[in-house]
Amino acid sequence: MGVTSLWQILEPVKEHVHLRSLRGKTLAVDLSLWVCEAQTVKRMIGVVTKPHLRNLFFRISSLTSMEIKLVFVMEGDAPKLKAETIIKRNELRYGSSKKPRAAKTGRSYFKSILKECLEMLECLGLPWVQAAGEAEAMCAYLNANGYVDGCITNDGDVFLYGAQTVYRNFTMNAKDPHVDCYTMSSIKEKLFLLGCDYLPKALVRTMSSVDVNCVEVLSTVNPMTTHTAALVIEEFLVNKNKLVRIMECQRPNLLSFQRFAFEKMEWTKHYACKKLLSLLTRYDIIKRKSGQTDIEQLQAIRIVKTRVKNGIPCFEIEWQKPEHYVTADDQPTESFVVTVEEESLFQSAYPDIVGVYKVEKLEVLGKKQRSKKNKEKEHSNIDAVIEMPYNSSSGGSLIGYSLMDFPSTYLPNAGQAKAQKGTKARMSAQRRRKASEREKLRMRTLADALHTLRNYLPPVYSQRGQPLTKIQTLKYTTLPPTA
Repeated sequence: MGVTSLWQILEPVKEHVHLRSLRGKTLAVDLSLWVCEAQTVKRMIGVVTKPHLRNLFFRISSLTSMEIKLVFVMEGDAPKLKAETIIKRNELRYGSSKKPRAAKTGRSYFKSILKECLEMLECLGLPWVQAAGEAEAMCAYLNANGYVDGCITNDGDVFLYGAQTVYRNFTMNAKDPHVDCYTMSSIKEKLFLLGCDYLPKALVRTMSSVDVNCVEVLSTVNPMTTHTAALVIEEFLVNKNKLVRIMECQRPNLLSFQRFAFEKMEWTKHYACKKLLSLLTRYDIIKRKSGQTDIEQLQAIRIVKTRVKNGIPCFEIEWQKPEHYVTADDQPTESFVVTVEEESLFQSAYPDIVGVYKVEKLEVLGKKQRSKKNKEKEHSNIDAVIEMPYNSSSGGSLIGYSLMDFPSTYLPNAGQAKAQKGTKARMSAQRRRKASEREKLRMRTLADALHTLRNYLPPVYSQRGQPLTKIQTLKYTTLPPTA
C-alpha cells in the first residue's frame, strides 16, 4: 500500500504527537484504512459482530471527546494502473482462482463494507465525501486546499498527491493517547527513489526540494513506454476530485442508531443509547456554546459533583432523559440520565447552572464550618465541667455544677422518644459509619467525664463493692457527703 518502504525512510522525521494537541483541528480520514485495520485484529474475529463498525464507533467517540473534527473519505473506482496490485492483494486475502478472468479494478465486496460504515456515519451525523478514485487522493486534495488540517491514512501515496500533514498509527491508550505525525515541510529536502502501487517494477522519484508536485518516473528493469509514464504522472499530478461542499455535522439520531446497532452489531437498545449519549450531549453543548439553541437540545438539570477524567477537571451532569432513550430492564426507570463533561466546555455553554452549583457548594461548606465550631464549643464545655474543683463546704458537690449545666447534646430531648418511634430516613453506608464514629466519640467523652467526676466523690460512695453507675454518679454529686 503506497510508496514502497516510505515509512521506514521517514522514521527520522516522525513526530510523536499527543492526541489532545489536535484539539480543534479538522482531519480527513481514509475510511478504508480503519476498516482494514479492524479486519486484521485476530482477537476480534469471531468474537465481535462486525468489528469494523465497532472499531469505527469507538474511534469516533474518543476523537470527538477531544474536540477533533472528522471528515470521512469514501473510496471511488481504483485506477486501471492499479489492476495488477489489486489482483495480487485479492489472491493473498481470498486465494487464487483457477478460472481465467479479466483484470478488474472494482471493489464490490469492500464497498459493501464501506456502505455499512456510511450508514453509521449518517446515524451519527458525521460528514463524508466521495472520492473520484483513491481515497488518499481526495484526502490530499482537501488538505492541500485548506479544507482540513491533515490526513489520517497509512498510504504513502498521499504525499505524491500533494498532502502536507499526515497522521498514522493511532494509539487510543487512556494514559498516553498519541499518533505519529509527518509533515511535508520536514521531508521536502529528502530525495526518494521508490516503487509505488501503479509501477511495482519501476521507481518514482519525489523531488520535493525542487517542486513538491514533481514526480519523475524511471525504469529499473524494463524501459517503460512513454504512454505508461504519462499515465502515472497524470494520476499523481492531474486532480480528478471536485468538492462541492463538506456537509456540516448533524445531530446524532438516537432512534436510528438504536436500530442500526441492533441489526448490524447486535447491541441491545439500552447499550446503544448509553454509548451514543456522550456524543449527543457534546453536540448539544458545542451548539449551545456557539449561541445556537433549539427545543431538541437536551436540558441540563444540575451538576451532581466534580470529577477528574484522564487528568481533566469535569462535572458529573444530570440531563433530562432524551426521547427514545431506553433504560435497561434490571434498572429502575429514572427521569434523567447522567454524563461526565469537561468543566470548561460545560461552563461556557451553561454558566447559570455552574453558578448555582458554586453557590450551593459554598452553602454546604459554610454549614460544615458552623457545625465544626459548634462541636468544638461543646467539647470545651465538657472540659470546663471536668476541670471544676470539688467543694466539700457546698455539700460535696462540684462548684457551680448541676444537671442543667451539662451539655444538652448528652441529655435526652423531650421529643427524642417520639422521633425514634417514627420512620427513620434511610442513610447511606458512609453516613451510617460516620454517625457511628461520632456516637462512639460522644460516649467515650461522657465516660471520661463521669470517671473524673467519681474521683471528686467522697470515698464512702465507692466502698460498697460495686462501681457507681452513671445515674448514681450524677445523683451523688448533688447530695451532701455522709459521715
